[in-house]
Amino acid sequence: MPTRGFDIIKTETSATEPVSLDMLKTYVQVRSVGHDSVLESLLRAARIHIEGFLCISLVPTDIVVRWEEVDCTYGAEELPYGPVNEISSVADDEAEAVDYKREGLMGSFVSINVTRTEPTVISYKAGYADDKIPEDIKLAIMKHALDSFEQRPGVSFEVVQKLPNDWKATCRRYRRIPWTA
Repeated sequence: MPTRGFDIIKTETSATEPVSLDMLKTYVQVRSVGHDSVLESLLRAARIHIEGFLCISLVPTDIVVRWEEVDCTYGAEELPYGPVNEISSVADDEAEAVDYKREGLMGSFVSINVTRTEPTVISYKAGYADDKIPEDIKLAIMKHALDSFEQRPGVSFEVVQKLPNDWKATCRRYRRIPWTA
């Protein structure tokens, strides 16, 4: 499934984070309001970092993907940063509609089957609904934010070791990267 010339633009459409400040403060055991703005920033940064690591969208996001060339001769190409909720358009560079076949259910990780040697632009809406984000991903966000709050780099200077608070191990099974290979 070779693809060439891959570009992506992501625009978040919601300001609501999957983990609330109160959830994080309970997890971190912070009662004062003195660290609220720092903790909110760390929550957002942790969510963005985990989205990048997992190659998924946790919050509602508008996505535009542009491929110079797409070859689905041997199978459909998964749309990056799902779950995909709606495909707005599949078009060429002049915004003329292009025939395609969608594989998979909306609200999940959708693949698109189109074979073109010209540029193809796909616009879609992606992201989890608030109540559908897996709890262990929320836990990974809190672990990541806690690590940043405590400034723990995750390694000892004498011996490299995983800390028990390893956010990557908590969410790794959700990682999706077939379209980057």
